[in-house]
Amino acid sequence: MINRSLVRLTTCICLMLATALSARGAIEIESRSPCRIQVDQPHISTNLLRKENRRVVKVNAFSICNVPHSNVTLTVELWKEGLLTNHLVSRRVIYNKELVFPGDKVTNSKTYETCLNSRATSYFGVSYSKALIRGIWHYARHEQREKKVILKCGT
Repeated sequence: MINRSLVRLTTCICLMLATALSARGAIEIESRSPCRIQVDQPHISTNLLRKENRRVVKVNAFSICNVPHSNVTLTVELWKEGLLTNHLVSRRVIYNKELVFPGDKVTNSKTYETCLNSRATSYFGVSYSKALIRGIWHYARHEQREKKVILKCGT
């Protein structure tokens, strides 16, 4: 009789712990952001140099989600380091009203500025986006401040 009561008590405790742990795991999965942004390092565009004979500094970024989403706005900014403060060099916004399937990228590769001289300048990229997922707006941001790149392109 005592063994049966002990087994029942142990089983109840195990079931309660398993339920609590699985509920906690579900909350952690739900709280993760369904979207992320990847910002590339600023670079001299070889494509524009080859096709248009223009020397430009450029930064690309893309947004990707693991759920269907729509109405994506992806903003990419190119910044240069200044003496007292940083300076915005270029900003481009991409709007995609269409439905985007999970794993598909929304890319912004149009953020660039023409080099005026060959002075060494430190650049970094910043990107932020919003997307409509299941009727709720979700926001994401990514900065590359720690990954500044020095390029021979004064703007």
